[in-house]
Parts: sequence; structure tokens; C-alpha cells
Amino acid sequence: MPARRAVLAGIAALLAGCSGPSDSNTDPQTERPPVESPSVTTTRDQTSTSTACGAGLTVTADPFDPADALPVRLSERGRSLVRSAVDNGTAEGTHYSDTPPLEDGSYADVDGRFYRLAVEQTGQSEVPGLVLNVEMRVGKAAPAGATVVPFEDLPAVDRAALRYTVYESEWDHRGDDLPQGLSARKRPVPYPDGLDRSRFAAVSDQLWVHWQDRDWRVEAGERTTRTQYRFAVTPSEVATDSEGFRAAIAETHLVERSQFDADEREILRTAAADQYEECEPLSETVASLRETLEEEQPLPAPLDDAWYVGLEGGDYRVEFRDWVV
Repeated sequence: MPARRAVLAGIAALLAGCSGPSDSNTDPQTERPPVESPSVTTTRDQTSTSTACGAGLTVTADPFDPADALPVRLSERGRSLVRSAVDNGTAEGTHYSDTPPLEDGSYADVDGRFYRLAVEQTGQSEVPGLVLNVEMRVGKAAPAGATVVPFEDLPAVDRAALRYTVYESEWDHRGDDLPQGLSARKRPVPYPDGLDRSRFAAVSDQLWVHWQDRDWRVEAGERTTRTQYRFAVTPSEVATDSEGFRAAIAETHLVERSQFDADEREILRTAAADQYEECEPLSETVASLRETLEEEQPLPAPLDDAWYVGLEGGDYRVEFRDWVV
């Protein structure tokens, strides 16, 4: 938990003792006394942690619109792949990490139409690679007399290699939003089209590249190999517009407020207004709230650790975060 809130919450706990999630004396639905919650705080600028509280739970509830929040952010290459899959029924891509850049069951917005993406690995192979050292500092120019090559004059294989080194992925969404500084050492970079056309591989010494108003020092090391994984994307249309998509997600994932008792709804209202926290041991009410939601369908990837909940005045994404000081 953020340390800046620890002192205030410790004082609050000593002064207030334990407080419950509801101000009412009884639950109007079950006529049972509300369960008291130990060391509760509800302010994002405070914390319930203190020397007597080493662990706890935070409940957050943030406004949620499925049409805005669920579709994945796609890079230019990702958009091209998904569009190809929509046009042709399926499309294949490659990557070099343990998992594909798109999650199975995620959603994409293509020209205002919404699709669910089925993603599966289809194979792997070894491709050539080159170990690169790349350094850059904003404002630091290449030394006088150094050979500086404009990025656009590099062979395509080296342009792809430099982008991969900077962003650590060929699927990064940042495009040309370059960092302020970089020091990448001994980075094994894939060259799926081979090294024959690589200027980096042919230079025995360092080479400077001018890219986006920055000078990058590139030094090539030994040749290597990388495992290239292949994956297939198959889209299925969910809705033809935003309203239809909202309705489809609500039908399968929305948890209505009527499924919670009065004390659980009070916790959710507090979380929606700010946030709700308890120290361990947790109250029966917050434990019951968590159990109720964990029996429901969580949101799809990439929000599959949260739930879609309807409350008075709007819809919310509800999450639970366990913490230890």
C-alpha cells in the first residue's frame, strides 16, 4: 500500500476502532445485524495500514463502458492483421515471446464493428538473429567525424531490428513514440528475413543512426538465432455498433445490484465514490461480496481480473486487490 497514507490511517484506526460498511442498525432485507468491519478506510489519500495492520484488501469500482474499455489497443501492424482476419476469416502472425501479442477471447473494434478474437499458436521455427547494443540519450549527438546514417536509409531488416530493440516487441502500440533514453545491452534481435542485407551485421565497429531527431549508437555483436512462434487469429462478429456491443457484454457479464444485500451494496457505493479498504481479518460482509462476484463471469481479457457491476447511477468495473505491507 502506498506509504503516504500509513500514518493517517493508523491514527484513524486508533481513534475510531472498527467500523462497519453500513450506517444502518439492521439489514432491511434480512433483518440481521450488519457485520462490523475491522480497520476500514475509504479515502484514496489515506491507507488502512499501520503497525497493527500488515495486510488487507482494497475494493475499487470505476465507471465502465464496455465499448471503450474492452477492445484491445492495436498497433498499426495489429490492426492490419485483425483487418485481414476479418476480410479473410482468419490470418496468421509471428512473435518471439512466450505468448501471442493478442489474447484469446479479447475483443477488437474494426471500423465500428466489434469482434471476439480466437487466438491460437500454430507452430514455431528458428530464425537468424543478431546481438545488438543500442544507446541513446536525448540531446546527445554523435561525435564529430562519426558516420551517421538516416533511419530511412537503413535496409528494411535493420529498421525492423532497431524498432524491435527499442520497443522489445514487433507489436508495440507506441509506434514512433520514442523514449527519452535507452541503454540496451546484448539484446538478441530476430532477423527473420536473414542477415545478408543487414548493414549492422556488416559493420565491424559502431554505427550511428539518426531517427526522430535522436542519434542512436548501434554496435553489433555475435550472430545468433531466435525462436519464432506462429499464431492464428480468427474473429467472430459480436455487434455491428457500440450499443449492440454494450448490450451483448451486459447480457453475459453484467452483475445487477439486486444480487447484493444492503451491506454489500454499501461497500460497492463506497468503492464507487472513492475506494473501500479493510485490514485482515476481513469482515464477513466483504468476504461475502467477493465470494458472490467470484461466482459470476469476470470480464473478458484484458480485464479478466475484474467484474462488470450495475449500481445506482451507472455501471462499474469492480476489482479486489490484496495487499501486504
